[in-house]
Amino acid sequence: MVTASSSPSSSNPNNNRSGGSFTTLTERVTFEREIKKSKFIAIAGSVSDERSAFSFLSEVSDPRATHNCWAYKVGDQYRSNDDGEPSGTAGKPIHSAIVSSGIDRVMVVVIRYFGGIKLGTGGLVRAYGGVAAECLRNAPTCLVKSKVPMGLEVPFDLLGVLYHQLQSFHVEDIKQDYDTGKDNVTMVTFKVDFDRVQNLEEAIKKLVLESQRKDYFEFDGGGADGMLGIEVAGRGGNVTFGIVVSVGFDILKMEIENLELVARLVLEELGQSA
Repeated sequence: MVTASSSPSSSNPNNNRSGGSFTTLTERVTFEREIKKSKFIAIAGSVSDERSAFSFLSEVSDPRATHNCWAYKVGDQYRSNDDGEPSGTAGKPIHSAIVSSGIDRVMVVVIRYFGGIKLGTGGLVRAYGGVAAECLRNAPTCLVKSKVPMGLEVPFDLLGVLYHQLQSFHVEDIKQDYDTGKDNVTMVTFKVDFDRVQNLEEAIKKLVLESQRKDYFEFDGGGADGMLGIEVAGRGGNVTFGIVVSVGFDILKMEIENLELVARLVLEELGQSA
């Protein structure tokens, strides 16, 4: 029996309850136990999606075994398989063990070599779930922080200040694109740790205030590609401030409050009346 689940908002593996970070295995782990003459071997490994999960299953399963039962979890997506055992006695207990462990992006395959003694449904649930849990209990893990892609259109003469700010937030994959269709403006794209996004926003706001400029200064995005959107612009003597945040697949949804206050601060800094 195969069970599966996936919610529309969780199609992105980076979307998980820990808010942009997850714990996963750093290496493959094996645990073996004999129960009433049946040998159970649990093998756990890190997977990134369904394709890598089935590749892992193909690699570790033993066609000579009586059963190769398994479950995997990637974010809110999961699947499990009883591989011939009574429905709900193998795959689900393995999945429950994964959930209880707090480990994500992981697959556990439990191989059983039948020893001649039937365990009953309760015995099978305890055997498969217990072996999977023990396999994961002392497994080496690491915390992985999700990266949020962001883009920023900025005047040339602010590049030096901006780069200094970005470096202080340890952003990665910084790239520049001069083909923006605007004079003396370039697009800077980068990736930042999920938990640093809000502080980076605040730093950019401060940068805008300190620059005392009316030039176009905008975060580009807000679309399904996962880019953040921030805009501070001077148009016809009026400065507007707005923010649209929609990092793809519901990884991040925030609202910035008191926008009128921020706009007023921008106006005061620029020497205009609100």
